[in-house]
Amino acid sequence: MLRLAQGVLAAVLLTCAVLVPFSLWDSALAESGYTGTPGEYVVASCQEVDPMNSYQSCSGTFRSDGQTTSGITLAHADGLYPEGTRLAVRLADGEVREELPGTATLCFGLLFTAALSIAASGLHSAYCAATGEDWALPHALAALALVAIPLILVTLLAALIVTVVS
Repeated sequence: MLRLAQGVLAAVLLTCAVLVPFSLWDSALAESGYTGTPGEYVVASCQEVDPMNSYQSCSGTFRSDGQTTSGITLAHADGLYPEGTRLAVRLADGEVREELPGTATLCFGLLFTAALSIAASGLHSAYCAATGEDWALPHALAALALVAIPLILVTLLAALIVTVVS
């Protein structure tokens, strides 16, 4: 009975390792500014919304394919841009976003880390089911940590490097 439960757990975890990244992929693309209609954004004004978290928001005009739309918000601006600044952006869901390589690196790195971590836990459970070993939470957490911690550190470092370089 224990082997069956371990096998079911392995199947669930390995399925989640595939489904989690797929379900969050579109959100990661949108958050990084890589989905939507490409165009140019002309800043009318910017303000600091949350100084503690360096969160700025701008209002302005979006231009794409000869059409202009005023009163569009640039959420999560990369800085307090002066009036008239022109930015390459993408319009999605009534907001424009800049393409942020550092954010993209972080989002996709964390998705990759989550998928591999869940897969490592699932493989550990499958191994326990196949060999008849007891599935133990400390062993499962150790397997998870061996995969997740280095990947998270590498992801954070890569996001920092990409942000500084771009």
